Amino acid sequence: MIDIHNHSLWQIDDGSNNQESTLEMLKKAKNFGFETVVVTPHIRWGLFNNSHEIIKQKFQECIEMFEREMANIPQIIPGCEYYFDDHLLELVRKKEILTLGENGKYFLTEFPYMSIPLGYERILFEMQVAGFIPVIAHIERYLETQNKIDFAESLFDAGCVLQIDIGSVIGLYGKHAKKCSLRLLELGLCHVLATDAHKPEQYEPICGEALSFIQKKIGTEALQTLMFANQQVLISGGNKDDIQLLRDIL
Repeated sequence: MIDIHNHSLWQIDDGSNNQESTLEMLKKAKNFGFETVVVTPHIRWGLFNNSHEIIKQKFQECIEMFEREMANIPQIIPGCEYYFDDHLLELVRKKEILTLGENGKYFLTEFPYMSIPLGYERILFEMQVAGFIPVIAHIERYLETQNKIDFAESLFDAGCVLQIDIGSVIGLYGKHAKKCSLRLLELGLCHVLATDAHKPEQYEPICGEALSFIQKKIGTEALQTLMFANQQVLISGGNKDDIQLLRDIL
């Protein structure tokens, strides 16, 4: 399996608190079957003022720190989670985006939870004209999606990649996110699943109970598509047409 969204790097956002926590998270990821993990710290200007240089430096520290643990942890590659704001748009226009796996195409972004920015359709179009494909993080957790599932459908039709947090299906982020995640899976409005793990203790419910629940709901083939095949396309910068649609498998 491949995880394209987690917060394992220490002391860079609201994820891991220290090196020990990072190592524990990576070891648990390995034990649960993850072969590759894309570390995706927040970039949210005014709260997490991370730059690409800061993230890459911390990533390199992680590689060097855990050199002797490489057999016990997944392959780790750099990425980030951008907040959907003016700072992101500025980086897009400069073509200075840290893509997943640094392969130049797909990048992870999150909307504000309570309200979607005005003009988001135009901005998403501009991003794709610039050569980037947005991967919308935890699509099920936005109030807009919970109130109107057509919002997710519109993003899907606009060429975005939709990601669901695995833990949502068992209510880790509330009953509304749970209900919405299940409906999205039923409709096939999901391209990839991810842990979005922030702490070591989250791996058991996410990778145990929640993944098992999803497997029973959509089947092994569909789960492998959402946890490996489509993820591989993202981190390799592959053609979007190579991303398999859940609605074609169900």
